[in-house]
Amino acid sequence: MKTLDRYLLKEMLLPFFRTILFLTVLMVFGQMLKLAEQFSAMGLSAMAILKAICYSFAPAMSMILPLAVLLAAILAYGRLAADGEITAFAAAGYPFSRLLFTPLFFGLLVSTASLFFSVYGEPWGIRSLQKLLSDSVKESLSREIRPDTFYNWLPGIMLYTGGRSTNSTLEKLLFVDTRNSEGILAVTAQKGQLLPLSDSSAILFHLSQGAVYLGQDEKLTKVAYRTNDYRLDLGKLSGKGEGLFVERQGMTLGELTKAAADTNLSNRTRQRYLTAFHKKLALPLAGIIFSLLGALLASSRQRNSLAKGLIIGVAVVGIYYYIMRTGELAAIRGDMPAWLAMWLPNMIFIVFTTSYALVKNLRKG
Repeated sequence: MKTLDRYLLKEMLLPFFRTILFLTVLMVFGQMLKLAEQFSAMGLSAMAILKAICYSFAPAMSMILPLAVLLAAILAYGRLAADGEITAFAAAGYPFSRLLFTPLFFGLLVSTASLFFSVYGEPWGIRSLQKLLSDSVKESLSREIRPDTFYNWLPGIMLYTGGRSTNSTLEKLLFVDTRNSEGILAVTAQKGQLLPLSDSSAILFHLSQGAVYLGQDEKLTKVAYRTNDYRLDLGKLSGKGEGLFVERQGMTLGELTKAAADTNLSNRTRQRYLTAFHKKLALPLAGIIFSLLGALLASSRQRNSLAKGLIIGVAVVGIYYYIMRTGELAAIRGDMPAWLAMWLPNMIFIVFTTSYALVKNLRKG
């Protein structure tokens, strides 16, 4: 690596890591606040909360890294432009295109790291977080439960119990689960026994003498039973759009591919899985595009180029994610192929960045 590349890389590294630290605190702790009430109700220890923060770090990094490299490039090249160093490089005989080698190389490294977190970090982090949440609820249920008390550990799930006759048998149970898109699910039982599922993120109740209610508004369907096993899935961290992460983020590429090809699922559901598959691969590529574009935006000779670059950088991020989100919704509805919807933002920004770089190179050349 030549002296110029080392110098430019050094200029980008410090703002890059500072931005990562800032965005990590902002995004991870912001996400954790969504489950703070549930964690508090379960009485999580400080160590468990720390683990939850660490598990949230890996899924967030696939989004943090592209943003961090964009701001790092803007701050680094904005300072170089403000101090006249870019002009000095041109006077020394360096073409402007030569100054783009470093952000291109750095963006490639960042995209590789982002791809790793997207493909491997997200499933590991989300599944670990699910297991932590599941174990915490199981531990809470295994402790003494106060009679005539409503428990709301997870968004969309409510549990009521009238008390317990033994350590493992609960009395007068009521479950209400509003996460089902088809309507509210309610389960009542005179008695229920908690059955251990050590290798699962679910709790299994063996219920007796009760009924199941399913439907919307006043159209409820009642099914009475003498005995019934009710599985309460604690792995689904989102309910009615709220929660920490979407369930599809916790799936590997192989699982998403398999789910997208499952003909037993509805077309809309399969489109969701197929869209998530392409999103995991397309989003990390933004690191290369953002790194180059940030350097281009901030390398103007105008004295206020840094401020303008930051404003435009924020706009770039907003436009990029708006196009991706719009395409994602269109793909789920079936209005656009999933691969096109997720790769379209990269296609648009690659064309724009390349054209902008050619024009800027001709002007400065």
